[in-house]
Amino acid sequence: MSNCERVHAMVKVAYVEPSTCLHTHIDKEVEESANGQWSVESQLRDDMRSKKENPLLREKQYIVLYVVDESTNSCNNSIKAMLEHYFQDNIVEKEGKTSYFIGYAATLDEVSLRTFYKKRL
Repeated sequence: MSNCERVHAMVKVAYVEPSTCLHTHIDKEVEESANGQWSVESQLRDDMRSKKENPLLREKQYIVLYVVDESTNSCNNSIKAMLEHYFQDNIVEKEGKTSYFIGYAATLDEVSLRTFYKKRL
């Protein structure tokens, strides 16, 4: 049995600095980046893409957890919209002083990386 076969789910945990969610910051990053992406989205896509390269990992459950201290409506809305783009209705959120956002897929293979969240707007 290979190590990949022992994996039941992959979990990405990330802290998001609230200032990176300001619309002015996001717009600036999208404009300045070579691929037109917000850094938070870029990091998520890089993680998913690297795991999709392994056929055994593509079939495993994928979960991402974002933690935002001192969250704001702007930040919460940006994170939720991005997760909805990749995980549709498979999102759990708990908003408060510290907010938590979870996106999940039964298999990583079911997450489409053909379109970007920010490029579609």
